[in-house]
Amino acid sequence: MNAKELCYIGISAALLAVCSWICVPIGSVPVTLQTLALFVLSGVLGARRALFAVLTWLALGLFGVPVFAGFTGGFGKLFSPTGGFLLGFIVAAPITGGLYRGRLWQRTLACVLGMAIYNAFAVVWFCALYTGFFSGGLWASITVCVLPYLPFDVIKIALALVLAEQLKRKIKT
Repeated sequence: MNAKELCYIGISAALLAVCSWICVPIGSVPVTLQTLALFVLSGVLGARRALFAVLTWLALGLFGVPVFAGFTGGFGKLFSPTGGFLLGFIVAAPITGGLYRGRLWQRTLACVLGMAIYNAFAVVWFCALYTGFFSGGLWASITVCVLPYLPFDVIKIALALVLAEQLKRKIKT
């Protein structure tokens, strides 16, 4: 990696942190702009650099730097209701970044797939830690982790598609 790539990764990790701090608590999982940042940086940076940006942000947070929602950090955050989202971002960023190209419907599909990935991680994680997988626990996890946030995610994807294309025109990655 060259210095330019490292700068893009560092700036993207900082963008994730700032967007994580912008949150509205509406339950055990707040609405944040970190998913907007995830889609934008994946669209602009591509798979490999998006992964490194997410890993940088996550490492900072796990080592205690307050880069997560609510100005929080620390290893214990993985065992909170949002821990599954954090792990899901590791998989969602490179897949979204790798598929983000071509026509608008292809870029949209890449973001929707990324959203499905981090939501799947969140649901499985929430089930494992809080509700269990049986006796309605899976559905309960979906209603806590996914359903209330779908309208917000659709709006964030639409914004990300516009922002990523504008940024790609302005910078040479």
